[in-house]
Amino acid sequence: MVNLKLINSAGVELKDEKLGNIFIFCIAAMSILLHQARVMFGVNISLSDFFCVIVLICFIFKYKLFLPFKYFFFFLVVSFIVTFVAVSYVPVRFNYVADYRKVFSDFIKIITVFLYFVVGYNMSRLRLTDFTLKYYSFFALFIGIIGVLFDFLNITLFSKILFYGNVRLKGLMNDPNYFSILQITALAYFLRNVFLNRFKKIIIIIAFLLSVLASGSKTGFIALLCYLIFVAMEELLRRPALRLTSLAICMVSFVALFLLVPYLISGLTFLSVYISQNIPAFSRIEFLFLDFSKAISEGGSDRDIAWGISIDLLKLSPVLGIGIGTYVGLAKKLYGVGVIAHNTFLQLYTEWGIVLATLLFVHVFFMIAKSTFNRMCNIDKENIILRDIIIIFLLGSVGISLNNARMFWLALGALVFNLNKKL
Repeated sequence: MVNLKLINSAGVELKDEKLGNIFIFCIAAMSILLHQARVMFGVNISLSDFFCVIVLICFIFKYKLFLPFKYFFFFLVVSFIVTFVAVSYVPVRFNYVADYRKVFSDFIKIITVFLYFVVGYNMSRLRLTDFTLKYYSFFALFIGIIGVLFDFLNITLFSKILFYGNVRLKGLMNDPNYFSILQITALAYFLRNVFLNRFKKIIIIIAFLLSVLASGSKTGFIALLCYLIFVAMEELLRRPALRLTSLAICMVSFVALFLLVPYLISGLTFLSVYISQNIPAFSRIEFLFLDFSKAISEGGSDRDIAWGISIDLLKLSPVLGIGIGTYVGLAKKLYGVGVIAHNTFLQLYTEWGIVLATLLFVHVFFMIAKSTFNRMCNIDKENIILRDIIIIFLLGSVGISLNNARMFWLALGALVFNLNKKL
């Protein structure tokens, strides 16, 4: 059992060892199982939800659950408005009555993500965030390596569990795209870990890169590249003595890349064909190098159609949105295609309306900016890891609807507490 002292918000050690051990076990299990999900009864359910509830109960009866009022009020307002719009406004405005089971399941999702937000907030209060991130990240690395080895060695054992269609690595998730984003969020923990040397970090980057390639997720691959570029640029620019040198290097690199584009395209084409022969799922990603427009519109993506429908729905009800549980059915009724937005920003703006969605995203980006530019916040590696996780989810949100991603809300809750406490 983990030998961990529990400290309350006043800095007092919690003495109940038996309950403390159960509490720690549940947090570890919840952290690991954030990488598991399955659709049951139309709802995306994870075993982590069970342990999340136990953790909440422990907070309530032993460790004094703290509920941040303004965030609780915001979620109450959102819950009421999106439900009211779905059951009262949409039937009148669009002559469409949503399936109330779907409305209820989406309402449960809102409650669930808020519970994860509260858990993340209170775990930071008890200084357990690093413990959570460690279990979350190491299990992600483990499942990623196992999946890559099974893919390379063509091992069919557990293929129905680990692979989507026996080709695309999905780990214990139900969606390979979601899996790839979770893999990248775990990478953030290792990249920001000061106790790992450069060689180990390179090996870990390669492991996560291979797992993302094995997932066949175009969105995941782009998010990974963007995140690695972000980390590299931040590392160069954070050293005052090297800022001018770094800027010069970046400018020269961009010019060199521009001049070498024809050769790079030829090389990437050859490399992508070679990788596809060893990792079949990569055949979906290679369209990014061969034909970007085809990568967006074909191969099971149809992102252009989904985004267009979402924008059209938003235009029909920009202020109030269309509520929860109505999206797919209304899209099918009006446009003949029942698909979700495949974009978190569009999904939330369409469902919540401009006002509520803007309030959420403005606050999220404010938290990112504060953790980046506030000197006292920036020196805390935990804040940087949480910030990176949120950034990665936002990058993935361009091509996937991640508004109900449990880890995003848990990380956001933890970061909110850290940035609002007295430093």
